[in-house]
Amino acid sequence: MAALEAALANGQFVLHYQPIFVLSTRRVIGVEALVRWQQPERLVPPDDFLPVAEATGFITTLGDWALREAARQLLLWDEGGLRLNYVSVNVSPVQLQDDAYADSVLAAITDTGIEPGRVLLEITESVSIADAERAAAALNWLARVGARVALDDFGTGSSNLASFQRLPLAVLKIDRSFVNHIMESARDRSIVQFVTGLAKANGLATVAEGIETQEQLDVLTGLGGDYGQGWLVSKALAPDALLTAFESGRLVANSPTRQMLERSERFAIERTGKPF
Repeated sequence: MAALEAALANGQFVLHYQPIFVLSTRRVIGVEALVRWQQPERLVPPDDFLPVAEATGFITTLGDWALREAARQLLLWDEGGLRLNYVSVNVSPVQLQDDAYADSVLAAITDTGIEPGRVLLEITESVSIADAERAAAALNWLARVGARVALDDFGTGSSNLASFQRLPLAVLKIDRSFVNHIMESARDRSIVQFVTGLAKANGLATVAEGIETQEQLDVLTGLGGDYGQGWLVSKALAPDALLTAFESGRLVANSPTRQMLERSERFAIERTGKPF
C-alpha cells in the first residue's frame, strides 16, 4: 500500500480515456476514464495494482482522485472547444461499503463545478449484491442530486434483474464476452437483443463493450444497441492524444463545437493543403 500512496503523491497515477460512441454514426458522446500507473520505465496496467488497492482499502482514496481528475479533465476539454456529454468513472464495491462514499462524490462534484448529470458512476453486478442495501442507498441518493449510474458487465453476474428493482440505473453495459462471438453465436445475439429490449422498456441506454470489427458494430446496431466502445473506433488515450484525435478528424464529437470544427479544418489544411 505504501507504494500506491507514494505513486499518488508523486503524480504517477494518470487517467486514459476511451471514447463511447453512437453505434449508427461513430460520433463520440462521452468517455470512460481508466486508471493507469505511469512508472518511470513502463505504464502499469490496472490488473497489476487495482487488486492490491482494493484489498488494502486504498481504492477509496484512488477512486476519489479519479473522479475529481476526470471531472476536471472534462471541464478542461470544454474550455478547449471539445464538448463531450459525460465521463464515466468506475466504482469499486469497496468504495460503496464506505458510509462516506455518497458525501465524497457530492464533494467532488461541488468542488470541481461539474454538472452532476455529466458524471456516470459505473458499477459492476458484484456491487449490487455485496452489501446491497448500503450500495443502493448511496446510489439512489446520488441519483436524486443528478448523478447517473451504469451497470457494467450486465448478464455476467448473479444479480441480473434484481438490480433494476433497487438501483437507479441509466445505462446498461453489454459485456465484451457477448460481443466477442456475436457473429457466430446465435445465443450471444439473443442475449444482446434481450438486454437492449430490456433497457429500452425501462428507459435505459445500452453501451456495448469491446467492439473490434465493423461486422460486430453492424450486428449490434441491428439488434437495437445505442452506444459502444472498443478498438474499432479508439483504444483508451491520454488526454492530449484524445484531443489530437478530435482535432485531426479521426474522432468526431456527437455535437462538435464551432471551435473544434475550426481546429479540425486548420489541421486538415496543414496536412493536405485543403479543408477536409
